[in-house]
Amino acid sequence: MISIEYLAGFVDGEGCIDRCGWGGNRDIPRLRISQVYGDKLMEAIESQYGGTLSRKKKRNNIKRDYYTWTITGKAATTLLKQLLPYLWVKKDKALEVLG
Repeated sequence: MISIEYLAGFVDGEGCIDRCGWGGNRDIPRLRISQVYGDKLMEAIESQYGGTLSRKKKRNNIKRDYYTWTITGKAATTLLKQLLPYLWVKKDKALEVLG
């Protein structure tokens, strides 16, 4: 089980918090984490918190395949609100995205 505090530290170190969308709606909250060596950890995060895990092929300076976990929309908003008290590095960005 991955605690919300652990996930917050992982997001602070490896995560990206931003907005995404298609067409005229680019206001959808998004949280992403990418890891080269994190397949088991990333699978556990997906299993516990939802979202989508995808495997990306190596490219440029990355010598191995890597994994990206993404959660968007209402699920991302809910998770960001849970993470907020424990975020340190990305707290301001989370507040900005949450509006």
